[in-house]
Parts: sequence; C-alpha cells; structure tokens
Amino acid sequence: MSNFIDDIIKNTNEQIKYKNTVTTGEITKDNEDGTYDVKINNASKATPDVENMDYDAIFSAGEIVIIQLRNGCKEDPIIIGHSKKIKQDPKAVEVDYSGETGGGVETVEKTIYSDNTKNGLLDFNELILESEKSESENYTYHHNQAEANGSFIGWIALTVGQAQNRQALPTKIEFDIYRSLLFFDLSAIPSNAKITSAQLGIWVGVDFGGGGFFGDESQQDFNIVIQDGQPNYPHNPVVIGDYYYSHYKNNGGQLNTSGIAENAYNIIPLNSNGMAWLPCGGIAKLCLRSDRDISSTIPGVPTWTIEEWIMVDNADNRPKLTITYTI
Repeated sequence: MSNFIDDIIKNTNEQIKYKNTVTTGEITKDNEDGTYDVKINNASKATPDVENMDYDAIFSAGEIVIIQLRNGCKEDPIIIGHSKKIKQDPKAVEVDYSGETGGGVETVEKTIYSDNTKNGLLDFNELILESEKSESENYTYHHNQAEANGSFIGWIALTVGQAQNRQALPTKIEFDIYRSLLFFDLSAIPSNAKITSAQLGIWVGVDFGGGGFFGDESQQDFNIVIQDGQPNYPHNPVVIGDYYYSHYKNNGGQLNTSGIAENAYNIIPLNSNGMAWLPCGGIAKLCLRSDRDISSTIPGVPTWTIEEWIMVDNADNRPKLTITYTI
C-alpha cells in the first residue's frame, strides 16, 4: 500500500514541476490563423500550431518568443509574449491617395445638363421690298449677319441656322440668322481633373404641323458648329449684344444636319478645342452656329422661302454634356 501512495505522490510532484514552466522558442512559421510553428527551447524540430495567448499580438518568423507549458504539459505549449524582436526587412507598400479602392488613376464619366434658365436664342431679321432686292439683297443679308445686337427670344426651344423668306402683298424679302447660347455648371467636376472626352447632346424634336417643337427644318443641310467666346461672351445673363458674330471663334466640334435624328438626342463630339473650353469646377459657355452663317453664305434662292435651321429642345430634354475625365 505504501508503495502505491509513494508512486502517486511522485507522479504528482513531476507534473507540478512543469506547471509553471516558462521557456523560450523561435517562430518558424506564421500560419495566419492565430497559431505559429515554434522551435521550443532549441528543439530539433518545430512544434506545429502553437496558440497565441494574446490573439491580437503579431509575431514574425525568426522572432524569439516566451512559451508557457500549460498545466505543466510539454505537449501543450502557448505563446505568452515577445522575448526580443528580430530585425525584419521592410516591405514596400503602395499607398492609394485617390480615395478609391484599387489605387492609381480613377476614370469618371459624368453627364451635366445645361442651365435652361440661362440658355438663350438670339435672332436678327429685317424686311425689305422685293423691288429693292436687286440693289440690296446682298447688303441686307450681310447687314443682318454682322449686326451688333440681336433680338433675345426666350423660347423653350433654341434655334440654330438661318432662313430667307419672301412675303406677298406687298412682296417682301426677309433674312433670319439664329444663334444659340448654352451654359453648363461644371462645379461637380474637380478643378484638377483631366478631361479625356466630351460630347454635347442636343434633342431635336418633331414638326407636328401646328404645335410642339419643330425638328429639322433644313432644306439646305449645314454643319452645327460649337464655338467659343469665353471668358467674356456670352454674358451671364445673356444680353442682345451677345449676338455679334465676332464674339465667337474656332470650331470645337460639329454635326451635319443630314444625319439629324428627330425626337432624339443628337451627339456632337467635342474635339481638342472644345474640351479645352470646359473649365473644370467652373461655368462653360458655348455658342451654336451654322457653318453657313460663319462663312456668311446667303440662304439659297427660293421660290418663296428657304429654311436652313433646326430647333433644339430647351425644356424637357435640355442640352447635355457627357464628360469623361481622370483624377
């Protein structure tokens, strides 16, 4: 009986000896699940899947850590902290400064509708007697085309082009030149953005024969040309002096009326000139003119009338700019 009791006491003492044993070990592998492979006390091989008492602590391969043998059991170690740090080679880290996941250059497409409370149509026309035609038709057209002040028309539709009309009893001749002005608030686009493409969309309606928006009324096709008068022209708000042709220059993009689709948006791609006229973070002001107006070409000889114009919706389907930019 005494030998049996002595054996129990001896085994108990052996376990107690290891109960609070603390030693060191070297991390050989991070298993990335909160456990590590560790060579404990210079053992010939690593003990796998050693748990970490502080789950949030992070250890690196080659680092020396403190090991506790739980309940005195050599087969149940746990990492309880750092012993000493081993110098690690720094790793290059790419930092995303764009504010978007993925880093690098961000490409954005944004559609901005024109401010139809500011958009304007300027027109000029003058009637002369047919009996005076042979002497003054050319003069009258060029006078109208180059007039300093137009007539502001606050329609819910904008017109681009020109026309010649003859009226009976008494017979008279009339020239109309239509120029439309568009305003776009680009404050939603960062001032440091780089525009890579831009398109102007204009909605051409349908002639319902007695009401609604007119569409493409061109008997003579022409190019709808985007021109620039910034920073001074047009004024904000538009004034009648914004009609003057010399305020607007260059070609920022064009569309021929032969391809006009009615009751739909028609797209005019802006070229490099046109894109340069779009001030990111500011207000863009564009002028739409006929290339035949720009070249001072009199509308063709009609029997009674000749139309070279289109009408653009400025209400339900406002002109719009679709801009792609990088930042």
